[in-house]
Amino acid sequence: MGELTQEEMHHFLEGCRRFDLGRHWDSHESWEDLWNLLKKREEFQQAKIVQGLIQTAALLYNYARQKKRGVELGWLKLEKKLVEVSTYQHIDISKHLDQIRIFFEDVGHWSLDPQTVILPLVDDRTYE
Repeated sequence: MGELTQEEMHHFLEGCRRFDLGRHWDSHESWEDLWNLLKKREEFQQAKIVQGLIQTAALLYNYARQKKRGVELGWLKLEKKLVEVSTYQHIDISKHLDQIRIFFEDVGHWSLDPQTVILPLVDDRTYE
């Protein structure tokens, strides 16, 4: 995988910060800008991972609104994209999937707070 450009890194970091603040729709928007730039550069492997991150944000957004179908379909889509990825830009994708799976499994109970989810990092690293 290639390095992110300065513009791409801006969108990535902005999305991470927004996600960690519980602003899932806003993080979705930032990462979507990154996704489009990656597709334009034909960085398809990274684009697929970023699309999975976008879908995790959308799943939490739908969970907060108790949209059962949005959560269930979101999980089916994002799991396929991220299940074989261990890390991306210092994010522990395996742990992230475990966090998100809990929300999928809780559909109908709506007993969790999606605002508490933050991106798990590898080895106390930062995103950069």
